[in-house]
Amino acid sequence: MFGLFTGTHIEERGNDIAVIANKLIVVALRLAKPSRFSVLKWASLLLLLPFVLLFLLLAHFSLALGLGSKDDSLGYAITATK
Repeated sequence: MFGLFTGTHIEERGNDIAVIANKLIVVALRLAKPSRFSVLKWASLLLLLPFVLLFLLLAHFSLALGLGSKDDSLGYAITATK
């Protein structure tokens, strides 16, 4: 597939901590999505919000410091030159 390219570089995007933060953000956004009013839904969102913010900060710090496992990433970026 990459035979016509001279330089290819595949790099992981994110790490395992960023994956956890991403999943918590998606759950929080689904709870915040406008639908019929539910006290349990909003209470769950309020309880989840501190964890979302904590994991978001941890994900940014882990990416900046190179911590966490690259085995479970958010995806891959491919750079190829022709």
